[in-house]
Amino acid sequence: MSQSARIQREARKGRPFDVNRRARFLDLLRKGYSQYLAAPAAGCARSTVQAWLRSGRSETPKHPEHKRFADEYAQAEAEGTIVLYDKLLALADTDTKAALALMRARGVPGFGPSVPQARRKEAAEAKSAELTAELSEIKVQAARDVLEAGGSEALILGLSALAESDVLSPAVRDEIRQAIVSGKLASLEARELG
Repeated sequence: MSQSARIQREARKGRPFDVNRRARFLDLLRKGYSQYLAAPAAGCARSTVQAWLRSGRSETPKHPEHKRFADEYAQAEAEGTIVLYDKLLALADTDTKAALALMRARGVPGFGPSVPQARRKEAAEAKSAELTAELSEIKVQAARDVLEAGGSEALILGLSALAESDVLSPAVRDEIRQAIVSGKLASLEARELG
């Protein structure tokens, strides 16, 4: 990280995402700036903007202001896209690169990403989903193995924490919870018999 970036980051630390910073940020979005550029220019961290958006777009926002911000963000971003598109249209008459960018933005066949690129991206996404599913299966099997081996309370607590984390899919978390419950019952039965 460069010295100037470090100074800017330190200067932003602890600054609240107050009404003025939000207004400045949204104004920059309306002008066509990306979130990446608008956040630091408005004096706020991109991570703060993203956290507010996640909260505001969720079913249960952490604060009513987050929902309002997410709605205003969507509107400002749409307005900014129109501003950029208008500028691009004006440039397209005289600038070949601008005309090509406009064709790509409109999705005109032959002007977007090449077919091999799109296929590679699809294949990579499919492989990622496959590996994620395999990893989930391995984690569930590991949880079962620990519980079947009479896992200690510490391991059961660790599995309980894993079952509550957002890292795994809901189905995998449910399966771990079921394995924990069945493992605890088996452990209790063994103690009673022994």
